[in-house]
Amino acid sequence: MKLITLLVIAFSGISHAAITFPNIPGGINLPRPIETFKNQVCNQTCFDGVLKMSFMLTGEASGERKCPATAHSDLTISCGAYLCAQDGKNCAVSCENNSRCAQGFSCESGKCIPERPISYFCSEQNIVSSSRGESWNCSPMICQAGRCKDKCVTTNDCVAGSVCDTSNGSCVYVR
Repeated sequence: MKLITLLVIAFSGISHAAITFPNIPGGINLPRPIETFKNQVCNQTCFDGVLKMSFMLTGEASGERKCPATAHSDLTISCGAYLCAQDGKNCAVSCENNSRCAQGFSCESGKCIPERPISYFCSEQNIVSSSRGESWNCSPMICQAGRCKDKCVTTNDCVAGSVCDTSNGSCVYVR
């Protein structure tokens, strides 16, 4: 598993600490600077595309690594284009379908990418097709500018074998 090491330099300029955690897409929000302590993850949860890590701060001298009843510092990370992994403790880093992608993203070739706008076009005289591979039959009306005509004005608005009934704007098949 890929790891990212985040080096945080305290505002005092005297100390620093390194946090290593699983590869996380998205931004990082540190609520306060980390001073002269090493960090250890006490609790890690992921819900609705947000990863939350609770840390204990272990003193340099004592080296003690016990998690207290309540953690001393929290790190909140957006999973970005992804939602949480099935374990509920990490952000997903790949997808098999849209269920692991955040809103506005879709799964393509194992990656969550921004959704493309859906476009509609006439693939045949009477067929509307979409950029997502869907299609609709307009018969007995024709397709025009990526949509089925809803009323005919002339027989040219109807598919072959039908004529326009101008009294109600509908195409009717000729027998």
